[in-house]
Amino acid sequence: MSVNLFKMLRLTAFILSTLFLASSCGMIRNKMTVTTFNRVDIKNDKIHYSPIEWSLDTINGKIRKSAMYIPVRIMGDERNLKMQLDLGANSSVLYMKTINALGVDNPSLLKNVSVNKGRYSYSNTGIIINDGTCLYADRIPALAAMGDSTLAEASATIGTLGYDIIGDNVLLIDFINDSIAITGKLPVEIERMATFIRNPDLKKFPVILPFKMGNKKLRLFYDTGSSSFQILTGTKRLKKVSVNREIEVADSASSWGRTIYLYKAENPKIKGNLFIDKYDLGKIDIIGTDNLNPLSLAGKYIFGITGNEIFRNSILIIDRKNNRFGIIRNNYSKTESGSEHTR
Repeated sequence: MSVNLFKMLRLTAFILSTLFLASSCGMIRNKMTVTTFNRVDIKNDKIHYSPIEWSLDTINGKIRKSAMYIPVRIMGDERNLKMQLDLGANSSVLYMKTINALGVDNPSLLKNVSVNKGRYSYSNTGIIINDGTCLYADRIPALAAMGDSTLAEASATIGTLGYDIIGDNVLLIDFINDSIAITGKLPVEIERMATFIRNPDLKKFPVILPFKMGNKKLRLFYDTGSSSFQILTGTKRLKKVSVNREIEVADSASSWGRTIYLYKAENPKIKGNLFIDKYDLGKIDIIGTDNLNPLSLAGKYIFGITGNEIFRNSILIIDRKNNRFGIIRNNYSKTESGSEHTR
């Protein structure tokens, strides 16, 4: 298990603890649903796609896709950068180490940095996703300990794009062609090809989707920062879906002197494939970790986390404004909607 996965588990455990240790999940979700970008400029002549750049994890000796990165630029600097696309983060953030490194050759960038009580922010800027999409913000939080202190030849990571990039627009995540796009209006051609699932929960952070596995209904937190596993939950929940509550170690890793274990059921109670609406997602493994045991406090509200692995042959449509989650399986070509990759 890589450092990327450990960071994801630690961050997700923090988010879930915040959500579910409170008296009202709805109230906390309202507070965690933020608006970072006050304006989004989108050219609606066509859908402007950006390529996904994947980082990789090694799980059980197998190399799998992990975090997804999108090429970007920031206003006032022409260098090629990238940001992680992580819908498991409620707010987009920038990384101060990378900003400082960029400021060596472009000191004007540092004029936008401010600090208040030890918290950094970057003001009056735009994140240029591609030639057709730019996100503008009065202020974006900046994390002092994150980023690249020196700039390599490849594009440096300047931050994370979170749930707040969707706003009143539509986010397309195309796992068939490894690309994403933000559009103000969904083209009719795409609308017709999509199946929109019943009862998604998208308007507040986090994205929660309804699934069914055998006779069991599962509400799962969809996190694009999690790609290595199909379903991830706490070990307490894993024992409840395991015969005689018996689980075994599936993988482990050492981080900061601590061993992190991932578990699986020796004999799962839940039989059958995983479904989201009419889509059969196949046989799914449920993995457990102690880090996610705060989920037990949520009751039936949420069972665990799912990521990109189960949607690997799909195009996802996330329409937060209208609370619609659509899926297109692998029979779609971008040329049908007059779309193209842009930078």
